[in-house]
This record gives sequence, C-alpha cells and structure tokens, in this order.
Amino acid sequence: MLGYRSNDAVITVCQNNQAKSIEIIDLNEAAATSLGYAKTELAGRSFSSIIPMRLSTLLIEYVEYEDDAHDAGTVLSRMQSFSLVTKEKKEKRFHLKVVRGESTKDRISFQLVLQDAIDARKDNALYDLIQTNFKGHEILHPLLQIPNLASLEKDIDLTIYYHHKAQLRASLVLLQPDHLASLEHQYGETQRTDMLKHIVQVCRSNLRPGDVVATASDTQLGILLLDAVSDSTRMVANRLRWQIAAHPFALSDTSPLNLSASIAYANIDGALPAKELVAACKQSLAGLSPDETNQLMETAL
Repeated sequence: MLGYRSNDAVITVCQNNQAKSIEIIDLNEAAATSLGYAKTELAGRSFSSIIPMRLSTLLIEYVEYEDDAHDAGTVLSRMQSFSLVTKEKKEKRFHLKVVRGESTKDRISFQLVLQDAIDARKDNALYDLIQTNFKGHEILHPLLQIPNLASLEKDIDLTIYYHHKAQLRASLVLLQPDHLASLEHQYGETQRTDMLKHIVQVCRSNLRPGDVVATASDTQLGILLLDAVSDSTRMVANRLRWQIAAHPFALSDTSPLNLSASIAYANIDGALPAKELVAACKQSLAGLSPDETNQLMETAL
C-alpha cells in the first residue's frame, strides 16, 4: 500500500531552521533494529550521524534554513540512491519515501519511510496507476484551471476503491478563504478570482505533486491528500493555514492584502461516498460564525 506498513522502518527527522540542523526526533523499533541500535541511542542525535558523508554534503549544499523553508524533505526525496550507516559503520541501502509531518514556523518534521525494493516497486506502480486514472476523468474549472467538483468527487470515489483494494490511506481537506464575500464586494469579482488562484499556488507549493487541488464550490477548494491519515492531515492543513497567512495577496495596485482560511478535513476510509464526504466537510465549515476565522476542524463522520 501507499504510505507505510507496520513493519516498515520509519525515522522522524526535524528540519530545525533556527539551529540550522536536521535532527532525529523519533524512530520505530524496525528502524532501530535495522541499523543495530536501541531507539534511545538515536533519538535526539543529528541525522548526519547515520548517513554517509556524500549525502550529508548534499544536505549541507541544498537545504536552506530560512524561516519559512521546509525543503529537507524535497532534497531527501530526490536522492537517487539512499543509504544509512549502521552501528557497525556499514552502509545499508533503502528505498526512501518521505512523508509529511508536523510543521511550526521554524521546525518542520518529516517521516522517512525505509522500504525494501519489492514493496517499493509495488507502491510506485499503484501510485502511477492512480495518477493516470485521476487524469483520465479530469475536467478543469473554467476560471481557476484546476479540477472541478465532479472531477474531485470521482477522484475520491477512486481513492475509496483503492482503500478497500490496497489499503490506500488518504484524506480530504476542504479549504474556505475567510471573508471571501466581503473581499469580493470590496475589490471586485476579478480580484476575488485572482485571490483564489493565489491560494491555489500557495497550496500547491506546500503539497506534493501527486496531491489534488480542486474546486469544491465557488468559495472553497478541495484537496485530496494521498498517504495521509488524521494526525498527518492535521499537520498539513495547519501548515497550509500558516502559509496562506504568510503570503499576502498582491492587489491590482500592488498593495498587499493579508488572507486567512478555515479548513475542515476528514479521513477517506469508505465510510461515506464522495458526495456525502464533501457535504460533511462543507457542513463543518457552514457551522462557523462570521467571527470564527482561521479555524481547523476534523469532521466527524
């Protein structure tokens, strides 16, 4: 399945922008055993202490430790060959998958999933098949040029199918910009559309290429996250809220306009078909009062 299995080795690392370092903050027993350590021997250590020098050099060269940077995961995921150094100082090769983790302003964590070659090939083949199927029924929203609601619902139903067939884990995020109606009244319909396009770009820059950003309504975006369940989805959604707030929209006169968004999310586990799942998340957002902004809610199904 996508994501990781119970017997996969998983190491959680943190990109600490303030300290300009990558640290091991947790690992499971499978990872510790695979490297010949006890868990307590690795937790809290520098990640560079268990990777070969050539990989450590790449991280030093390419990871930027700016306040809002979170590129260690991208750098790691693009490494063609990944190895770790065991306690006996031997290199051990793994297929690496990088799964999003918790984010704050200057600390971003990633789960490094270390798989054997056979499992990795199965996962990659399934992932490619899902992406092909998504594209096969995709219809774009005429103004935003992202998949429309019908396409999103088909993607969700397909995800439900693969949840039952291959234990695919996924989540739906519904994002609603705050005060959008009043912003449209003040600045006009064209600026409103451009604001939504701006938020789409902020979201895409903080998501993986395979995640789907679509329209859920004229005032809401629907985001389909693969390899994500409740805890990790909350972390991603929280990061999206922070990034939207951190990137003001440039009005037509170039003056900056601060934005915020409220988010409802839910696991995709087959309990509800796509239309009902989207409706449940919409209902969560509809329950917010006008004064409740920048909210983050898990939708109970």
